[in-house]
Amino acid sequence: MSSSEEFQILSEFRKFHVVPHRSNNRFRGHVFASIAMEHIKKHVPLEKYATVLGPVWIKSLERVEWDGIIIKKDSKEVFPHYYNSSDIIAIFEFKVGGIYGVKKPQKGKKTVRQVIEEIKANFDDARNSCKNLLGCFYISLHERKPDESKRKPINYYAETKAILTDTTTCILFNSKSFEKEPKVIDCWNDIIGRKLDALLR
Repeated sequence: MSSSEEFQILSEFRKFHVVPHRSNNRFRGHVFASIAMEHIKKHVPLEKYATVLGPVWIKSLERVEWDGIIIKKDSKEVFPHYYNSSDIIAIFEFKVGGIYGVKKPQKGKKTVRQVIEEIKANFDDARNSCKNLLGCFYISLHERKPDESKRKPINYYAETKAILTDTTTCILFNSKSFEKEPKVIDCWNDIIGRKLDALLR
């Protein structure tokens, strides 16, 4: 397996032998978020900032549970996992297998666009609430695999990139190749590393 950062993250994730029938999605998400935050920490000047693994909540934005944040080093919790909005520097949403939604409106189901628009709205609300916020990040290990039986399958990668234009979006692996021979589509250092280095220098 390649020694690139993307494959390091994947290797660490697979060490847990995290498989769907032995763990729920929330646990798998927590494992990926934990690994990703450790790699994010490499780009954070710890004399000025601190990283916090979620779940976390932000004062004045309590309706949203965040997967990870970067805060000012001297920040204090309001109470466990709950922070003042003025202390937030960056916010992270992590996914293992991306988002899911239907292509056209169906009763009781959200479309892909609706799901991504909700993520966008959460980030937009954070930008309005957190006066010191420098960046919002959506990071997925891979995107959901398109249903190839459909004449025009949903391109989850393209849909996500097209809607989250104000958010730093990084989807590490191609979903079609993920299980057998994973292929990198978004380079961690080019997207996450460079962005954090620029924001936090």
